[in-house]
Amino acid sequence: MGFLPGKTHPFPPPVSSDGRRSLFALVDASGAIVERYRYDAFGNTKVCDGSGTPRAENKSACGNPYMFTARRFDAESGLGLYYYRARIYSPALGRFLQPDPIGYADSMNLYQYCGNNPTNFIDPWGAMLYPVPFTEGGRKLTPEEESALRPQRPYNERAAEWAEGMASSPFRWKYDQEYPFPRGYKCNRFVRDAYTEGAGAPFPRRLNDRGWPDPPSASQLANPNFEMTGYPVVMKGKEGKPLRDEDLLPGDILAGDGHSMIYIGNGFVAQGSSSGKGVSITPLSENQRMNCTVRRCNMSPPHAQVP
Repeated sequence: MGFLPGKTHPFPPPVSSDGRRSLFALVDASGAIVERYRYDAFGNTKVCDGSGTPRAENKSACGNPYMFTARRFDAESGLGLYYYRARIYSPALGRFLQPDPIGYADSMNLYQYCGNNPTNFIDPWGAMLYPVPFTEGGRKLTPEEESALRPQRPYNERAAEWAEGMASSPFRWKYDQEYPFPRGYKCNRFVRDAYTEGAGAPFPRRLNDRGWPDPPSASQLANPNFEMTGYPVVMKGKEGKPLRDEDLLPGDILAGDGHSMIYIGNGFVAQGSSSGKGVSITPLSENQRMNCTVRRCNMSPPHAQVP
């Protein structure tokens, strides 16, 4: 919610915007709503009066240009375009009208908006995605409150879903071993993030040789004698008795030969540090089936059942 420009307002608005920072109403000094805005997921905009009736010209009668994701709306052209600083965006097409200024670093599609996932990402500069925060009344929720709103499915299912989705995410490159980050992003950090970021689950840490906290290494994950609270070893492949798909669950952690990955189902794994790919999804190889140790999360989020 926002105030009319040029007015004196003795109190702050109870709500500033929705989770995507989209303005959805204007109020006057008395707090009465004088204009409303409606959007679909991709930002097709309807400008309405205070009662919610769409305005015939679909433009603000109050002179307000800022609407979807707090970007400037072009009401004059009648095309419903938005100015996103680096590019012009068409909600009707769900695409930018200019190519991505950073080229193919994010995606092979140079014109896509928010990775075709506008409910979970915003792109205020037309050049870089940001996750949409969980909000309530315009206030960003605490991590505990945000966790309470997540679907309470088993941790392993949520980790597998995150791992699979990261393969097509613009952020997948940070898990490549060539990523320019002081400590790099290795495969074990990808496994950790699948559970901490994707599932909201606790994950053990250790001090590395520089004294920094890191998740267990791939070698430790593969060692059946390495104790890891919440992630016990449930099986290990061996020659003559390889791992079978029917024995694995989505979210299982597979580690062996100095590498670790997340099983996502149907014989496929998601993994980080695959040079030049960031995160990749590949079939579980015969060598991996014979050499990998399998760890399975045995913890449960509130009100969830672990299969």
